[in-house]
Amino acid sequence: MKNFVKTVDKTGQALRYLAKKFPRISAAEVKEGVFVAQHIRRLFREEQFNRILNSNEKSARNYLQLLEIKFIGNNKADNYSELTKNLLLSYQK
Repeated sequence: MKNFVKTVDKTGQALRYLAKKFPRISAAEVKEGVFVAQHIRRLFREEQFNRILNSNEKSARNYLQLLEIKFIGNNKADNYSELTKNLLLSYQK
């Protein structure tokens, strides 16, 4: 999540949305992407958050979500290395 937040436009709506969505998290923590797992999962379910992202940010978010579902946890997908590679490429955009 930390790397995802670094890819988000610092003057865009997404960062403001995160700050408003999680008011107990300081602005510095939001800018650094310091979130706990429950916050990350809640964001994945938020359609409003997905709508305000631009195309590159949506791509990075989608790969992060896939990685969280398929890699992090008890069951690792067979293609986890490909998922990780795609995530890194989306961050570079």
